[in-house]
This record gives sequence, structure tokens and C-alpha cells, in this order.
Amino acid sequence: MNEVTDISLWKMILCLSEASDLINPMVVRHQKRVAYIVSRLATELNYDGQDINDVMMAAALHDIGVFSLHERMETLKFDYVEGVVPHAVAGFCLLKTFQPLKHAAELIRYHHFPWNKRHEIEFSSPITIKLANLIYLADRIDISINYQNEILSQSSEVCDIISKNSGELFEPESVNAFIDLAKQESFWFDLSSNEIDSMLLSVCTEKPVAIDSVILKDLAKLFSRVIDFRSRYTALHSSGVASASLALAKKMGMSEMECNLMSLAGYLHDIGKVAVPKEILEKPDKLTANEYAQIKRHTYYSYHLLKKIPQFDTINKWISYHHECPSGTGYPFHIVDNNLPLGARIVAVADVFSAITEPRPYRKVMEYMQAKQVLDQMAANRQLDAEVVAVLLDDFYQQYEGNVVARRVASKEYALFDQQVKWMAD
Repeated sequence: MNEVTDISLWKMILCLSEASDLINPMVVRHQKRVAYIVSRLATELNYDGQDINDVMMAAALHDIGVFSLHERMETLKFDYVEGVVPHAVAGFCLLKTFQPLKHAAELIRYHHFPWNKRHEIEFSSPITIKLANLIYLADRIDISINYQNEILSQSSEVCDIISKNSGELFEPESVNAFIDLAKQESFWFDLSSNEIDSMLLSVCTEKPVAIDSVILKDLAKLFSRVIDFRSRYTALHSSGVASASLALAKKMGMSEMECNLMSLAGYLHDIGKVAVPKEILEKPDKLTANEYAQIKRHTYYSYHLLKKIPQFDTINKWISYHHECPSGTGYPFHIVDNNLPLGARIVAVADVFSAITEPRPYRKVMEYMQAKQVLDQMAANRQLDAEVVAVLLDDFYQQYEGNVVARRVASKEYALFDQQVKWMAD
């Protein structure tokens, strides 16, 4: 990609936020609502525009480091463990290397830190703990609401719960701002509205990010870490798919820009799996019908998530169709033959090739002859594009070595990430 394209940072954030909240119906739109509560509170407290934008971005992604369904459900308990908790540290480590989200990452790190223990840690600036605690307050406000019931009738009870923790868990000034804000019926109606995305976009300070060949790699790494670092067994997968997709795109004569997009598509191809619990991703036994149905949803989620970013329209089809087949028997849209873009066919082959030549909890790595047999059979059954498979097999060992190198780099990054999370959470 030689030219520069401006892309909405906020639309990327909302895409990631929604993806990670799809893990369970009980938390759908939770992070977005927390971002909205934070924006209203920060405005009441007269924070400046940059601080409001930073704390909103952090709030929209504050649970991005929650990888398992069990932990996600635990965070919905009001008395969930306080302090520098593992998922907050994981969120910090995931986002800190992407420059536009560096400050937001710092706020996420401390978003479960109680106000009365703020002197135990030296923060980067006095405003950091105030903004991080504001996310904590907004988070606990949202989980105190039962969205299955009429919301306005719950306002007094929620205010009482929050007030009892003023000065201990939450900054008193922020609590007072919430009590004042809670008098507005519109505040509660906004929270139960389906228009939360448009409300957030209307109050944020939009920051387009210039995406060129330099920052494209950082963006791809950000998305792939969010997707893959949920599980030790999948931590290397997207790197392998990106490597194979790029190599195949070059072999099949794609332009330089298309090749860069193919690499990004490889990194992003499983973004919908952010909605799949870690327990299913790491299950060593055969999946149940219900668990397999959850897996099959991931490309459908990918399609609708990436629709929010118009600049990703081309790679959206490559990503969302990578489980479709030339025969029309794939999922979830049953796209048939000529309607299946070359990019999708490449990602599909790269995905299968990477999957069968990397270790998984339920089987060993396949060697050349076994892998060739699987790929040839899938091509014969029109589950994979025969031309793309032929190009890969013609250069199998170079492709395999490329994947090994990509996975080796990703393995070191995951080990460092895992080590950082454990060290910082202790």
C-alpha cells in the first residue's frame, strides 16, 4: 500500500469493542455503555477534550484483556477483585505498542484500582488514576443495571450502591457527578438505547489515522494479538496465515497494494473468534454440536464487524468468505464459485495449510505427504480452490519454512506478553 488512507480510529475501536463483547449475550454493548457513561461523567467534571477522548477510548476497550467466558462472568460481580487485575494488565499489554492507544492502555491497566489505595502506586501523572477510576465507576454503574427490566425504576437503587462506595472504591467528586447526572431521565434512556454507537461517535473527538505501509503492520499486529493471544494454542496462527497469504498473493500476481492487504487479511481473518470463549478454542476433545455452531459464527461476526470500517470493504470479503467453498457448501453465506473472490480463496488455502502444519491440542503437526493428501482431497471436493492449492504445493517447503519463521517470531512475542502479564499482575 503506497498511498496513505485515512481510517477512523473510533470505528476501529468500536469494532474491537463489539467483537470482545459478543462472547456472551449478558455483556453485549457493555464496553460501549461504559464508554458512554464515562463521557457523560467526564463532561460533568469539566475534563478537557483530550482527556475525555482518551478515557472514552480506554472505557470502550477496558475488558479487551478478558479471554475466558468464566473470567468475563466474574467481572460482572460488583465485588470482583480490586487492584491491578490480570485482564487489565493483559489489555494494557495488548494495546500499549499501538501509538494512538498508548495513553488509553495506561488507563485500562488501572481501571479496577480502588480510590482509597491510590497512594500505593506511583502513577505516570495525577490525572491517570482519576481517569482510570472514572472507568471503574462507570463499569460498576453498568453492571448494577438489569437491562432486562425497566431501567428508570432502577436509578435510586444504583445510586445507593454507588454512594455506599464513595471514598473507598470511587473518587467522591466523580460519585457526586454521577448522582447529579442520574437525575436526568434521558441519561438512563440513552443507556438502554440501541443507538449507542451513534451517540458515542457524536461526542468523541474523531482522530483519523493515516494508514500507510509503515503503520499497516502495527495495525495488523494489534488486531492479531487481540485475536490470537486469547489462547496459547492459537497465538501463532494468524502470523502463519498472514505469511502464507502474502506469499501466495505474490505467486499469483497480485499488485503490491493487494499483497499488503492480503497480509492484513491474514492477520485479521479470525477476528470473529474474539466472540468465541477461550474454553472452546482450547478444548482438546471433539466439539459438541453447540460448540461447533459457535465456531461457525465467527466469519458472520467478522463480516458485520468489519462493515463498520468502509476502508476494509475489500478485505472484509476476503476474511468473511474464507470458510466458503467453490462448491457452495461452505459457511455462513454459501457463496458459489465465481462469486468467491481470489483473496478469499487464498486466505482459505492459507488457513487450512497453516492449521494442519502447526501444533494443536487435539493432534500433531502434519508432515508433507499427509498435508498434501489433505489439501489435494479438499481441492478435488471443491472445498478449496484447486489452482491456489497447486501454487502452494508447488512451493510447499518454502511456504512451510516461511510459516515456521513467522510462528517463531509470534511465539517469542506471545511468551513476552504472557510473562509481562504474570509479572505485572503479581
